[in-house]
Amino acid sequence: AQRAPPEGIKIKLIQLKPHLLQRESPQLSPGGRELAVYKSKRVLVEWKFIDKEHEKELKTRVDQLAILLAHTYDESFHSLRCIGFLPKDVSYQPKDGEFTCYGLVFELLTSPKLPLSISPVIQSLSTLFVNARRPSLDERRDIALALAETTLQLHTSGWLHKGIRSDNVLFIDLGDSKWEYSSANGPFLAGYEYARPTTAHTEAMPTNLEQEMYRHPKGQGLTRVNFRRSFDLFALGCVLLEIGLWSSLREILQRVPSDSTQPIHKTKPSTVRSCKFDWARLQSAKTHLLQNEDVEKRSDLAGIAFHAGKTFQDVIVRCLYADDEDPLDEDIVVQKEVVDLLRQTQF
Repeated sequence: AQRAPPEGIKIKLIQLKPHLLQRESPQLSPGGRELAVYKSKRVLVEWKFIDKEHEKELKTRVDQLAILLAHTYDESFHSLRCIGFLPKDVSYQPKDGEFTCYGLVFELLTSPKLPLSISPVIQSLSTLFVNARRPSLDERRDIALALAETTLQLHTSGWLHKGIRSDNVLFIDLGDSKWEYSSANGPFLAGYEYARPTTAHTEAMPTNLEQEMYRHPKGQGLTRVNFRRSFDLFALGCVLLEIGLWSSLREILQRVPSDSTQPIHKTKPSTVRSCKFDWARLQSAKTHLLQNEDVEKRSDLAGIAFHAGKTFQDVIVRCLYADDEDPLDEDIVVQKEVVDLLRQTQF
């Protein structure tokens, strides 16, 4: 991974000035993300809420993360460029007062010819699954490759993402660059709120059903182990599963029959809608997804080969089972294989 800046560029931390940030909405969107204007530039701000007890340590982590995201120049790193961070903003203090927050500010790729009055539309991958336009296999392969490359870049930089899921994969519609025209800017991996160096102290993440769907079973519950690279790969595999079937992970897991005898891609929509999806159902579906059996006999994963090709299926399986291949998290061989397979795939 090319992490050094081009010759002549000095790496430095950029602390931005809160009073120069013009917000478009006083409310935060899900994930603590909002559009704004900073010094006449369109920006996206991701807010990170920090427990005051650990503020000193986590503030340093925000500094390091901002430098990484500002000075990673490799073309295979598909993330919006960070232009700096905002120090704690008192206007966003939670009611209990036990947290403070910092903002990572990302520059949006916009045309200088477009006025600031034209706001970009940011869509997450999760919202596109219900969009009228369904992408081709080539487009889906490109999206998958971009996410796999970015995950590899982060890991070779010594960082864990900890939030890979479809609502943290962004596309930007602006002017004639729109998803409906197959010309949206993206994908960009976002959602760095809990990212950390691989050797740093782990930070507790919120527990909710939508996020737990993407978490490896070993990283859940009272007996969970510390987050590791293979857990990012598991989450990546879940997102690739969504891309392959072009369906949300919730719908995919809901299709797993309780007796696991019917392919998920053939489960009737009425069955999916009537199925109660709760914590017990989630754990049962994920356990079934990770059954270490011959993939050719797995009716659910075999459906991926039909919808997206055998190579795409192989990539997903490698991601989901990465922790079995490398439980000590000692290397990134699996990730390199995933990227190479996707680069070689042609439809």
